[in-house]
Amino acid sequence: MSKILSLKEINNDITIEKMELIINLYEQGTLTKKEASKLAEYLLKKFKAFKPQKEKKEQYEFILDLCISLTTIKRAEENFETYYLKSLKEELVKAKKM
Repeated sequence: MSKILSLKEINNDITIEKMELIINLYEQGTLTKKEASKLAEYLLKKFKAFKPQKEKKEQYEFILDLCISLTTIKRAEENFETYYLKSLKEELVKAKKM
């Protein structure tokens, strides 16, 4: 978890990496839903303070939406959770390519 909490600098790419790390740790059982949500909320707070370059604004807004979605994992039900995480990972791949 210290890898996630140590945010000396933040940008679009770092945020994507941190979100992927949160998802992977949750899927491995290292994090609970509540812990994953709290870490995503912390990441979201830091990311909102970041001001992207003009040409990266669209990607920033896309990632911001995904980060907000990740904060809601604590409310995901079992059947929906698998779909939710798969969809979120697919969207993160899209965000990287933007």
